Amino acid sequence: MNTMAELFSAADVSFRQAVAEDVVEIVALLTDDALGVGREGTDLAPYYAAFAAIQADAG
Repeated sequence: MNTMAELFSAADVSFRQAVAEDVVEIVALLTDDALGVGREGTDLAPYYAAFAAIQADAG
């Protein structure tokens, strides 16, 4: 079994600030496991509200 370090090098990874358009994919990641599927909701409104609150926080 390959580890993540064996599959990807640091040159393959990049970071950027999230934008509202990323919320759908972030929620998909949260719901794509045994725990998340029962814990996370499918209504995106709370996630967009949380994203906006985080973006508005100057700290």
